[in-house]
Amino acid sequence: MNRKAASPILLMVPVLLLASACDNGNGTCAGLCDRTNGPMIEMCFIAGSEEECRKDLLEHCTAQPGALQGYLETNFNPGCDSCSADCVEYPQLAAAPNIYLYPEATRDVHVTLETDQGRSIPVSVPEYDHGWNVSVEPSGLIDGKYDYLYYEAIVNLDAQNAEGWTIERAGIFPFFEDTLAAYGFENNEIADFLVFWEPALPRSACYMIYPQLDRQVSQMVGLKVDPAPDTVRRLWFVVEPRGTCDELPAPAIEPLARIGFTVVEWGVVLQ
Repeated sequence: MNRKAASPILLMVPVLLLASACDNGNGTCAGLCDRTNGPMIEMCFIAGSEEECRKDLLEHCTAQPGALQGYLETNFNPGCDSCSADCVEYPQLAAAPNIYLYPEATRDVHVTLETDQGRSIPVSVPEYDHGWNVSVEPSGLIDGKYDYLYYEAIVNLDAQNAEGWTIERAGIFPFFEDTLAAYGFENNEIADFLVFWEPALPRSACYMIYPQLDRQVSQMVGLKVDPAPDTVRRLWFVVEPRGTCDELPAPAIEPLARIGFTVVEWGVVLQ
């Protein structure tokens, strides 16, 4: 398996981080400033290193009410050993969707994603440059070295929450394994899901899990594949960590019948 994706830790944090000298007006560094302007709170930290700067900002911003998952770049001001952050609520981040392609014969395939308001794809492997143009083998091997197309996308969450499951922590990964298999995902695809999410899923006593299937996923991120596949299955899980479990009506699961050129995708959105 070849993956060159961003660290799972970075997947967990959507904030906008901006550099600032954090000057106290006398040309020296202020200690800690807290300026509130509507929903935005700017914090200025004295940090001895860039690593410390990032840690302080991420901890601060993700502690704000309404902080969501995702991340953008931050910077460190070495001249003043300081940094600042504007914590802004962003739409949700679809973390680590994997797209698997299985043509009937080796062929060139063009794949494009349609994001809301033309938002960019912040992370992708291989690089997404207005689309992927790749050569794919029947085994699913892409350009001779990738097992899938990997991306992250900032989305306006438009998800169903009427049906799903409540799963306690001890059973969460056996649940994902069994449920992905029930929907028709194969062993290699399930293994990739578990390898990514076992270390990345936030710890919680319980999880509310809402499945989003093809049409619902496409309302958040559209997918176009040329040539057109014969079979498509897109499945995202919206996962809400909770302190206690509430009952949910479980959805009916229809397994996928793979016919001809098949495209499958899994992904997760953390609430």
